[in-house]
Amino acid sequence: MREGKGTNVKKIAIMQPYFFPYLGYWQLIGAVDVYVVFDDVNYIKRGWINRNKIRLSSGEVSYIRLPITKASQNKLICEHTISNLDESKSVLFKTMEYNYKKRPHYYDGMGILEKLFHVSESNLSDFLFKQIQIVSDYFCFDTEIVRSSELKNNKELLAQEKIIDIVKLLNGEQYINAIGGVSLYDHKRFAEEQIDLKFLNPFLPIYDQGFSDFIPSLSILDVVMNCSQDELVSMGGCYELVNANYATNKEVDKHMDY
Repeated sequence: MREGKGTNVKKIAIMQPYFFPYLGYWQLIGAVDVYVVFDDVNYIKRGWINRNKIRLSSGEVSYIRLPITKASQNKLICEHTISNLDESKSVLFKTMEYNYKKRPHYYDGMGILEKLFHVSESNLSDFLFKQIQIVSDYFCFDTEIVRSSELKNNKELLAQEKIIDIVKLLNGEQYINAIGGVSLYDHKRFAEEQIDLKFLNPFLPIYDQGFSDFIPSLSILDVVMNCSQDELVSMGGCYELVNANYATNKEVDKHMDY
């Protein structure tokens, strides 16, 4: 099902960093040659930048969070810091132990967390960038991962013009976005710049969560705790790339915009 790699066309994706996002986020990383962590855009409160959903041992869904110091939508993501990294680690580790200790790949998931929190990065962007690198390595992706804050693109541009500028800076020939963002882009404008615009439609395989029902689009940590690495690698290629016209008419899951 993997369609992103294997051609001579250089593929680029650009997305804000999120805290252990769902499977579709990682499929997007695996589909491209260069993945740009969009960290010099405004922070979004009550979004997915510092929180995500897991399944409790009771079967209910709850949030895991990174506490942020003076979070503001008037500041860039890269300008924020985690308020207490040691306390955040303690709370998260206890939460995962209590709710996932009996899951078959619990120790694999905790190994990822240990590796991440070992770096002691209190800057939010630094922390999430490291997280993306660690989990991408677990997926066995060979994607180059860079940060927009470190690129010499035109920082004054907005919306899709900023995206086009970054893609051109990286010599990209195809831009791939999550299918939930189809309304944000004008495929004719991309065509004017000789950039092929595609959207990734994720397929979210059902896996054993330890309950009779299945809840999709949980944090990737839920997948890691329940599935082997080989299974995870296979899931990383479960998507299709579609053009703008097809994506516009596609029914989109409510979580597929992140």
